Amino acid sequence: MSRGSKQRKADPFTATRRKLERWRDRRSPGQRIPEALWAAALSLAREHGTSKTALSLRLDYYSLKKRLEATPAEESAEFVEVPLGALLSGSECIVELADGQGARLRIELKGQATSELASVVLSLWKGSR
Repeated sequence: MSRGSKQRKADPFTATRRKLERWRDRRSPGQRIPEALWAAALSLAREHGTSKTALSLRLDYYSLKKRLEATPAEESAEFVEVPLGALLSGSECIVELADGQGARLRIELKGQATSELASVVLSLWKGSR
């Protein structure tokens, strides 16, 4: 890649935005947004944040936020407790954290460093905010 060029990232909102635009063009006055479109918007909001999703899809922020708060978190997002004593020296640990606003943190620890896992995660995650 040349020095001045930038790699263009695909817009994650494009497909859902197009579907919403088609629906808006064809809808009858007073017709509500279909649940399938809301589900797509909620999925994007979980990954990219409520404000960014509402702006990108031209949705009411408060309606999106209310629906997001009323739906349970994705099944893949769950808390897993790992007893630190179970991590042996020479073991390997990868921790990946993400929040609804798009902040991400990945930590790879090997050997003795695994005993410091809790303090490392807390200091890095809190420090990034």
